[in-house]
Amino acid sequence: MNLRGFFFATVFLASLASADEALEHLKQGLPSPEAQFVERAANCNHWAGEEPYDAERAAEISKAISELRCSSLDADEARLLKRYKGNTAIERAIREGRQYSL
Repeated sequence: MNLRGFFFATVFLASLASADEALEHLKQGLPSPEAQFVERAANCNHWAGEEPYDAERAAEISKAISELRCSSLDADEARLLKRYKGNTAIERAIREGRQYSL
């Protein structure tokens, strides 16, 4: 690997660590179901961004998205925001959690 490749790999890995740390920080203090929702949303974002470069990979992505129940994230988010209406800390964490990717 040349110096340029090393630099970009280092920056990429640092950004991953930062995202993981930021996600963990966001989940702190949340009730367990809401923390799990934030984690689930981040995992859904990850899998949604993956490239299905062959049939095996497409099946792996599809299975992960199904197991994570990614298709119900919008409804689950709406339910949680309704439950915690007025609790700005939890509302913020839920909304921000939808933006993370693992």
